[in-house]
Amino acid sequence: MHIRIAPSENPSLLDSRCSHVSRLLEQIPSTSLRTLNVRGFLTPALNLAIARHTFLRELTFLSGFYISPELLGAITAMPYLKKLRCHATVMESAQLEPFLPRTQPTFPSLTSIHFVGKPSVIHTLVDLLPAGQLESVTLEAYRPPRADASFWRSIIETLSAKASDTLTQLDIYHTIEQDDIDVGPLLALDSSFTLDILRPLSRCIHLHQFTLGSNTPYAITNKDLDSLVAGWPDISILRLDTSLFANHIRPSKMTVASLDMLARRCPKLRVLSIPLDISAHAPATADDKSDPRAPTVQRTLNSLYVKYSQEARHVSPFIDMAIRIFPGMEELELESFDDQVVWDCTSGKASFTYAGAADGLADGQ
Repeated sequence: MHIRIAPSENPSLLDSRCSHVSRLLEQIPSTSLRTLNVRGFLTPALNLAIARHTFLRELTFLSGFYISPELLGAITAMPYLKKLRCHATVMESAQLEPFLPRTQPTFPSLTSIHFVGKPSVIHTLVDLLPAGQLESVTLEAYRPPRADASFWRSIIETLSAKASDTLTQLDIYHTIEQDDIDVGPLLALDSSFTLDILRPLSRCIHLHQFTLGSNTPYAITNKDLDSLVAGWPDISILRLDTSLFANHIRPSKMTVASLDMLARRCPKLRVLSIPLDISAHAPATADDKSDPRAPTVQRTLNSLYVKYSQEARHVSPFIDMAIRIFPGMEELELESFDDQVVWDCTSGKASFTYAGAADGLADGQ
């Protein structure tokens, strides 16, 4: 069942719509509804009407301001729920905790969760997740602490302990609202995702997809990245996404050498998004710049997206090197605070660019 309660400036109209849906849900036997998708406004009565459907297998809530602590608490105890997608953007963990089950197992059948909420609620829910069965996890922090990624450390540690043998997809998003961004804190170490925060993920040996989306800088080196992906032989999608602004004020510590390392470590990698220092042209390995070995060739990768902060004159040499390492690429996109180049690997031309003449690509060639 799909429910969308459209917004309205008329409160009585909204109440009428919710009352109609509540009555409909009350007429459906709680044992027969398996899938429910809800978008839009929810009244307290509609929250309660949804909570009685405890035989749900899949549940989607895109009603972040309206889901109640009572309903979210009830969801954690649904015995057959396998897939949950939920936005609870204004709820605090202190509001949720009184409604959590005390004796029942929580999320006993869950294999997939996508949750958007405040860091304290994310922490609470991760503590409630089952061990040994999670396959797909997406966590998005809503309005996280300004320039502070350190709260993720305990969340990632708990998640890795519970799902190291089963997790195949993990996406983490830490996005500070534009109005909350202050350059000073962003330059501080606590603003960054570091190896210390991410290290437990190296135990998740069956990961196929990992996304780290943040508009704060990363304090990750080639060696750090190597230690992470060493335990991910099946990784096919790796996205380390940061904002152009963050990468501009504190450039990435990862260099071109990390591409050679990833080519060796990740033979199944198909999609890579990463911030790089593209000015360091090609030491053969991450740790030994004097190593004369030729770069590794990996033919599986088909899409490479790079954010950089160096001068545009480094773009052309970088493109040449990336194509040598990943000759099977179909798309290569480079973007800085000032320039953007989308390189068509088939034709050997830049199909779109904001670059200046200094990079030799301003004419689209």
